[in-house]
Amino acid sequence: MTDSTLASSRNRGIRRLLERALQEAALDEGAATRVQTRGGELVEGVVRLMRELAVDRGETSSQRLARRVLGERFLGIPEVAQNFGDPSDADVLALQDVPFTEEVLCSVAKTHALVADIGLPLCDMHRDRFVWKHWYDE
Repeated sequence: MTDSTLASSRNRGIRRLLERALQEAALDEGAATRVQTRGGELVEGVVRLMRELAVDRGETSSQRLARRVLGERFLGIPEVAQNFGDPSDADVLALQDVPFTEEVLCSVAKTHALVADIGLPLCDMHRDRFVWKHWYDE
């Protein structure tokens, strides 16, 4: 199979998923019209989501949920490794699940940050190396 054939096959699969999402949304005529009117926002949102889903950070579903809800206020395992050194395998295994529901994460999304705990004291997260300098300084 050529590269273009593989790409075409993948795109067909994505189109089927988008069609399924459209069916599951079950929009009435008024809602469909409002979505069409805001077509640019729909395209931007779908593109953003597709790009996010295409990245494999090796995260669990609860970590992806935390990243989606908290955005830059979520410092997961990849960010911890990038900024503070790779955690040990035992640390990574202990960090598999985020122990908060979507409701809890949403309720604190503007006021809290969630940092993967690899046993590093907060005072050791020197502000020069810290991802959220603006948050650290508040």
